Amino acid sequence: MKKTILLLITISILSCNLERHLDKITIEINKISDLYQTEVTYKITKKIKFNVKQDMLLVKVTINDALKRKYNDKYYIPASNIAYLLFKDLPEQKYDKYIVEFYEGHNKIMKKIYERKNLEKLMKKLSVFDKLNSLLKNRDYEKVYELFDKEHLNLSKKEFIDMFNQFNTITDIKYEGFLYGKLTVKNKNIPYIASFETICYKDGILPVYIIMDETKNKFISFQNNWN
Repeated sequence: MKKTILLLITISILSCNLERHLDKITIEINKISDLYQTEVTYKITKKIKFNVKQDMLLVKVTINDALKRKYNDKYYIPASNIAYLLFKDLPEQKYDKYIVEFYEGHNKIMKKIYERKNLEKLMKKLSVFDKLNSLLKNRDYEKVYELFDKEHLNLSKKEFIDMFNQFNTITDIKYEGFLYGKLTVKNKNIPYIASFETICYKDGILPVYIIMDETKNKFISFQNNWN
């Protein structure tokens, strides 16, 4: 009888924990739906591969006109941001894989898979991007210059600072998405992390694409477009 009661209590606790977690996922999914102003759904799946269980979070996003206009078919940008937000904002439950799919009607347009280890690395490295953005907001371009790898800069310090001085006062900087992998630069294979961002001014916005050498924590490129 005691064993039965103990088993029932254990099942009840597990059930409550699962219910609380599903509630939290629903809250975060609703935030993402509000962010992109479109329908977003999710499903938790499991897969066994080579006798190893993998927990996966599958997210489905409906493509609307606003997404089309902003990202111009580059749906890997918001896909990476969605995976990162869910990884960051659900710390009590980490999945092995975060799968993000984009749909037009019933047609799957794009599917991206993000592994836990890469999202963990991204979270750790994002502090360097945070520092860069803080310096940009404060117009401290000399310190911005120090964050760049001079090996990859084709500008003098004065030219670099003059370029940034053309910017108006920044009101906000928003992360839009991320990429990571290896990049060949000057015959070198460089492990990199890149961020797609929107720099907001009083009179407009500027999309930027920033690449960082993850081995040096130094930036190697700053482009004022997402192409």
